[in-house]
Amino acid sequence: MSLTGFSRSQLYRWHRGKQLERKARESRPVLEATVEAAATVVARFPHFGGRKGQAFMLYHELGYIGMRAYDGIKRNVKRLLGQEVSGRKLLPGREFYEHVRAEKVGEVWAEDFTDVTVTGGTFKVALLLDTYDSYYLGAAVDCRATAALVGRPVEQALEKPGGKGPEKFLLSDNGSQYISEAHGRLLTSADILQRRIPACVPQYNGCVEAGMRELKSVFYNVWERQVRERKVRMKKKSCRNGWRRRLMRRSG
Repeated sequence: MSLTGFSRSQLYRWHRGKQLERKARESRPVLEATVEAAATVVARFPHFGGRKGQAFMLYHELGYIGMRAYDGIKRNVKRLLGQEVSGRKLLPGREFYEHVRAEKVGEVWAEDFTDVTVTGGTFKVALLLDTYDSYYLGAAVDCRATAALVGRPVEQALEKPGGKGPEKFLLSDNGSQYISEAHGRLLTSADILQRRIPACVPQYNGCVEAGMRELKSVFYNVWERQVRERKVRMKKKSCRNGWRRRLMRRSG
């Protein structure tokens, strides 16, 4: 019975040949004024989910609406907005992008950052790789993703013997840290040509994406092993202390 997920009474009734037909729950209609108010809230606060949107409307006395109904209105508003933007051709067309592969070491660099969670805290890890052999040229960690964070791996790579940037270009995405003036000044001072991939296409920067995935895999495995071994040591230590206390009680 626990595996089926049904109650005991339902199974007994089915066993006796009685069929239980559950009626679909009827959804209550939402007033048109409430729908319009919800659409207005979605337009003003597009980051609100169903729970926040419902609470906002209740607090400002805009009407009651269920969380699922609010999310449904939000999806419809998003769809209608996308259709309107597409029909008016307000967004520029996607530009052609040619992927260039490195033929030797030092031709193309790639940079990006990722999140790493340790003991409940999330940190930002910025990486810089050589795309030819996926060699890690630099890495930096901070609590926030800033232009200074993504610039540190570049500075580390330039401090190595030679102090030269990539022969062709440095590949990055369109994050605010990489298009900032501070990062641009750093690359210009080192005579590094920056090339950004098209928006929403991380596959063009696949080398650094794979490098970050490998880094996180190794890091989490090592971290988990250290935590496990620390717990084992603490358990053994507590056992030894327990035996010592028992021996002292007996000798006393």
